Amino acid sequence: MKKILYIAFLLIAFACSSKKDEDPLILPPNFAEMPDLENPEKPSVEKKDEDVARLKDLLLKSAD
Repeated sequence: MKKILYIAFLLIAFACSSKKDEDPLILPPNFAEMPDLENPEKPSVEKKDEDVARLKDLLLKSAD
């Protein structure tokens, strides 16, 4: 019985001590920050090509 409690204590201590980085998908956006309407961000050509390639891959995978 003591061994089980000791192992449980070690597992709990190990789980609580691990560093956890903040997941950017969980953090809410800053709604107080207003976008610049005069200078909207424009995606680069490389980024646009990567997005198109990724979407093509996803479309081909979903067609299978």
